[in-house]
Amino acid sequence: MRQDSDPPFEPMPESSSRPQRARSRARSLLLLLPLVELIAWGDLCSAAALHSLTRSVAFHPSSPSPLSVLSKRQQAQQTRLGFKQLFQPSLAAAGPSLKQHPIVILPGFGNDALDYTNPMKMGEDTSLKAALERRGYNVYVVPIARREWLSVARDFLTRRFWTGECRPDGPGFRWYLDRVRTTVDRVRRRDWPGGALPPKVVLVGHSAGGWLARAVMGDGTWRNETDEETGESTVEYTQDIVQGVISLGSPHYPPPPPALDMTRGVLTYVCREYPGTFHKEKGIFYVSVVGDAVTGDVQADRGTLERFAFQSYEVVCGSGDGVRGDGVVPLRSAYLDGSRCVTMSGVYHSINVPDSWYGSENVVDTWLAAAQDELQQMTTTGREGGKGSGAAERRWWELFSDWPDSPTQDAGRLQLG
Repeated sequence: MRQDSDPPFEPMPESSSRPQRARSRARSLLLLLPLVELIAWGDLCSAAALHSLTRSVAFHPSSPSPLSVLSKRQQAQQTRLGFKQLFQPSLAAAGPSLKQHPIVILPGFGNDALDYTNPMKMGEDTSLKAALERRGYNVYVVPIARREWLSVARDFLTRRFWTGECRPDGPGFRWYLDRVRTTVDRVRRRDWPGGALPPKVVLVGHSAGGWLARAVMGDGTWRNETDEETGESTVEYTQDIVQGVISLGSPHYPPPPPALDMTRGVLTYVCREYPGTFHKEKGIFYVSVVGDAVTGDVQADRGTLERFAFQSYEVVCGSGDGVRGDGVVPLRSAYLDGSRCVTMSGVYHSINVPDSWYGSENVVDTWLAAAQDELQQMTTTGREGGKGSGAAERRWWELFSDWPDSPTQDAGRLQLG
C-alpha cells in the first residue's frame, strides 16, 4: 500500500505534444544530473582522485611541494598536541568516560562499511574502527554496501522528488535510517558485563552520515510500535538510546537559495524540523569536526585538488572560490549551529589520504578529546543547550554570514575547538 507521505509521480497527460514531452524529459534529465554527481561523491577520492592529489602536489607549481606538505603535517601534529594538552584536565578528572559508550559509525554517501574497517584493502589495522579499538572503544559500523546507495533512486518515483520536498522517511533514505536503528538496537542487546543496562551509543557520522544521524534521531521518538497480537505499545526515546553525535566532514546544511538542494529536499527537511543541536537540552552532546586542508580556487588547473574543491564547495554551499574546507565539504557547511566545532589543520575528507583524514591514527585523538570534554561538561555540570541554540528561529542560509572560514575567528554561538 502506498503511503500518503510518498505521493506517486504523475506522468504528463497523453494530450501533450511530442515537443512538450521532449522538453519535459530534458528537464528531468537536468534534474537528475546533480543527484548523479552526488552519488559519484562516494568515489571522488578513489584511486583516480588520489592520483590527482599526487599529481597536484608533484607537478603543479601552485601546489605545495612534498616538503611543504610535510611541514604542514608537522604543524598540524603540534596543533593536535596542543588540543590534547588543552583537554587533558577533563580527561583526567573523575567522571563519565566516552569509552563507556559503544561507537556506531555511520558511513558517508557512496561509502561502504569496508571503508571504515579495511580502507582500500590496506589492512584492517589502518581503519578508523581499528584506531578507535586500539584506544579501548567498542566500535561497530553500520553495514552498508556501496551499491545500496542506488536506492536513493526510489525517490524518483515520487512527486516530492520533482518538487524538491523529499523527506528522510521517504523511499530514498528510509532504508539507511532503518539500518542504523537496527545496528544500534543489536549493539544495545548484547550481554554487557555485570548485567548492566544497555549503554547509550555515540553516533559517529562521516560526511552525509553526520546529517543522517540527525535524521535518525528525528523528533526524539526512536521507536513507536504496537504488538499486533497483544495490542501493547512500545515507545522508546532517542535520549535513552543516544549519548552523543560526532560528525566528521558533514554537510549539515543545503546551499542557500536559489542553489539546488541535491538531496531533493531531504536535508532541507532535517534542518527545518530538527535544527541545530535539536536534542542537546535532553542530554545529547554534539561535536562537529572539519578539516581545512584545501582552499577552493576557480583559477586552479583542471585536475588539481584546489579546482575540484572549488567545484565541490560551490555545490555544497553555493560558493567555492577562496572557500576553505576538507576538499569536499567547506567549513561553513560542516559547522552545526550550537555544537562544539573542531577545525583540524591539514585534514582531508577522504580515506584515500590515509595519513591525514578524520580516521587517521594521528588525527582521531583530537576529536575524541573534544567529545570527551563535551560529555564531561554535559553530565557533570548539567549544561544544556537550546533547541538548535537559536537555529530554529532563523533560516539556515542566514547563519552563513556568521560562520567563519577561519578557525581563529570568533563564531559567536559556535565553539571552535
